[in-house]
Amino acid sequence: MLFIPLEGKISWRNPPIVTLLLIALNCLIFFGFQSGDNRKSMEAYEYYFESGLAAIELPRYADYADLAPDRQPDPENLEEPSEPAFRLMMNMQRDSEFMDALYQDRIIIPGSRDYNTWAAKRTEFDQRLEQTIIYRYGLVPAKARPWSFVTMMFVHGGLWHLLGNMVFLWIMGCVLEMGLGRMTYCSGYILAGIFASLVYFAVHHNSYVPSIGASGAISGLMGALTVLYGLTRIRVFFSTGFYFDYFRMHAVLLLPFWLGKELLAFFLGASGGVAYMAHVGGLAGGALLGLGAKRVIRPDKKAFFEEPPEDPTPAMIEDAMERISRLDFKGARPVLQEVIAKNPGHGEALGLLFNVEKQQPDSAGFHEAAGKYLSHLLAGPADHEKACAVYREYEDLAKRTELRDDLYARLASAFLETGQIEAGKKILVPLARRNPALSAIPALLLRLVHGLEKQGMSEKAEKYRNILCRRYAQSQEAHIASAKAAGN
Repeated sequence: MLFIPLEGKISWRNPPIVTLLLIALNCLIFFGFQSGDNRKSMEAYEYYFESGLAAIELPRYADYADLAPDRQPDPENLEEPSEPAFRLMMNMQRDSEFMDALYQDRIIIPGSRDYNTWAAKRTEFDQRLEQTIIYRYGLVPAKARPWSFVTMMFVHGGLWHLLGNMVFLWIMGCVLEMGLGRMTYCSGYILAGIFASLVYFAVHHNSYVPSIGASGAISGLMGALTVLYGLTRIRVFFSTGFYFDYFRMHAVLLLPFWLGKELLAFFLGASGGVAYMAHVGGLAGGALLGLGAKRVIRPDKKAFFEEPPEDPTPAMIEDAMERISRLDFKGARPVLQEVIAKNPGHGEALGLLFNVEKQQPDSAGFHEAAGKYLSHLLAGPADHEKACAVYREYEDLAKRTELRDDLYARLASAFLETGQIEAGKKILVPLARRNPALSAIPALLLRLVHGLEKQGMSEKAEKYRNILCRRYAQSQEAHIASAKAAGN
């Protein structure tokens, strides 16, 4: 399923560049730099068991954790990473207190029989893990490096982890980038991610498990979005592949979707990921950044975070149609006129007003409505056939047509263009007599000549060619008509 926010006039000319670059960077790192991580991790874990390190550490951890006798590992069967032994090893890695004691030489005492062997193998195992991107650039609080507070947000533990984060980065990132501006948005994203990392570090400062993923930074976007939009409804496009539509939803309702995505990832066993305290830190940091942005944001940007007033036009059109169905033309007229006053190019309202006014074909309102509706239809070539039909209806109902000469010219062109030569000639001839200086006349006469020739009316075509060449001798159309006649 695809969700796309439609706020901020996102287009090819105004793309969400920062969001696209962030997504591209995350994908490049995962599919490029992290491509060998699984192999390196497996090699490290194989070394852990095959080197005898597991046989030294796991029994001691079982004693430390006071495991029941049936869960105690057999030292004789710890040379291969069986599922129970591997699970025990992972539990040991997550046990911060035990790992602290292990690294501080309180589990295996210096001078004991196994100490030198253990120290060498533990150092080798740690170095092998350090070859993976996850351990090298993820945030391992007990061994935190300054840069890992930033780099951890660009490393992911699995495909689901990556895809889930990128979907929400796209949804929230586009909205905030268009609203805040690219530099403010980019800075906020990085700062929210760092804040999330710091909160996670403060709570889990002695953890030896790497924390990775963009979840903390995206939680920051969620916090900022909630503060900046609140209950404002944003427009979102969605597609399931075979069905698509758009709807408006309160921005804050993205929060349960985001949390639901995290819970789903947890229950599906997505590896890696940012811990929930990082999410809390990200939400809090993003909310603070949102409050700050709200105070200093430019006035022209503030409107972006305010819900636009609901367009009353659809309700007014529906009201007018309901009145027309009850033959309440008098009541429908002012409603439609109000719509047209606000939106002069509203084709549906213009058509309905024409139908209302034609109940009184002798009124000035009928001529005015016909002129506006015809002008609208003639603005696009696709509606020329309909314009011709509306004009015929108008002509039949009115005792005398009363349109502007430029509109008559456009009507004559529409009739000629659609092959209705006689109807076009009927409008063009009196127009040329009445207003011979109208700039459109030569082109219309030339089109009339071509239309008559195409229908085999050579004598009539010659008549209007002569008129064109005699009255508009200096026009380009007259030169074209003369050249063609000479060629024949």
